[in-house]
Amino acid sequence: MNKYLYTPYEFITDLIDNIDRAHDTVWIQTMYFETGNHTKLLEKALIRARKRGVEVKIYIDWITEKYANGELDIFPSFSKVRRTSNKNTRHASRMMFELFEKNSIEVIFTNQPNTIQRIVPIVGRNHIKLFLVDQVGWIGGMNLGDKNFESIDLMVKMQNISVVQSLYNQFLKINSLSLSQDHMVTCDFENNLLVDKGLRGQSIIFKKALELTSHAQSNIIYISQFTPDSELLSNIIESAKQGINISIITSYKKDKVYSQFPFNCIYSYFIHKIKSYPNIKLVHKNQHVHAKLLIVDEKEVLFGSHNMTKLSVFLGTQELSLYSRDKELVTELTEYAHSLMV
Repeated sequence: MNKYLYTPYEFITDLIDNIDRAHDTVWIQTMYFETGNHTKLLEKALIRARKRGVEVKIYIDWITEKYANGELDIFPSFSKVRRTSNKNTRHASRMMFELFEKNSIEVIFTNQPNTIQRIVPIVGRNHIKLFLVDQVGWIGGMNLGDKNFESIDLMVKMQNISVVQSLYNQFLKINSLSLSQDHMVTCDFENNLLVDKGLRGQSIIFKKALELTSHAQSNIIYISQFTPDSELLSNIIESAKQGINISIITSYKKDKVYSQFPFNCIYSYFIHKIKSYPNIKLVHKNQHVHAKLLIVDEKEVLFGSHNMTKLSVFLGTQELSLYSRDKELVTELTEYAHSLMV
């Protein structure tokens, strides 16, 4: 039986192992990539692969230039230590990209900003995390930086040839800017790939989450760094009214998305909306949650890069998720979700 689910440390180990055995291609798409203790091993593996003649492509969103030590660094810090650390991290990452280019590794910075996006850089980003090595693909929530290994996150390894080929096709379409609309790709009977082009106000992935939660019969498990909002929250409350068991797994309460203004107001509203329903179980983990996973009736799953909130839809981010009814995959993801509830 294939192993599907990989935690951050498992993923980077497996990715490097596959890169070291690669014969043809290594294609990487991520929102940001910064050098660090963990990613240095990946850097070396990528260079080794290129020296063997493997085609190595790395596509990174422009916003990587605004990240340092796993945090978006757009406001001046009063801490000299932090300013120095962030400056050194960005410099080291630039040196990494230069080293890649010297070794003939193609590095492309996507989604170059317009004037508005330079002021509000979180708008219009490519939020996709997709890794392809020969006939193997991984999709999920992992960016590349040391901070990401401190979070609860997951990557799903796909070796189903129809799914992997669809992932290659979408990698090319997304990065050639040939997509005109959000769309769904039917890989096979059990798996559909969902792609958000990045049009503000619409998302085929979010619509799928609404569809799944609207027809739940027994239980819903929702894992994200954000609590459900808008129509998705309404669906969950309607399901709770019908006696369906809901589990919501998210970050610790002091995470900035729950403790800082204006996010704390959104969180307070969410708590107010669910407090009357004892069959809605809210689980705050003791660390940051970055996984994005929806499981309905332990029969259907939706996972990938989309946080499954209306905020992501409003910001117009490019996203990639997989909907699956594959029994082995659903079982493994369900067991993982249950392990997070304790």
